[in-house]
Amino acid sequence: MKVQCFDQQSTPAKPSPLDTSHDLNLSAELWQRALYDGLVETSRSKAFALICRARSIVDSRLAQIASEKPSYPSEALDLQNSRTYLGLLLECAGNGRGEFLWD
Repeated sequence: MKVQCFDQQSTPAKPSPLDTSHDLNLSAELWQRALYDGLVETSRSKAFALICRARSIVDSRLAQIASEKPSYPSEALDLQNSRTYLGLLLECAGNGRGEFLWD
């Protein structure tokens, strides 16, 4: 099953308070915070969006460090691992309606 994040659908989502679409200087702290927020959110209505947002930020940071020096030596590996884990959460968490399977 392929789960789509809100930013992959045809209608755009409202920007979140941490909108990084125009931020050219993503940092390790930013993607780590977004990852943490997505992983620990207990509200079903917020978690799916936060997981999608975290994955988008991780993807942006991966693209950024492809042409720049990472913040720390293992950042690329940490980003890849985080992206994989977020993908697994999306596969398990979403059933196409933004609901969690374990609810």
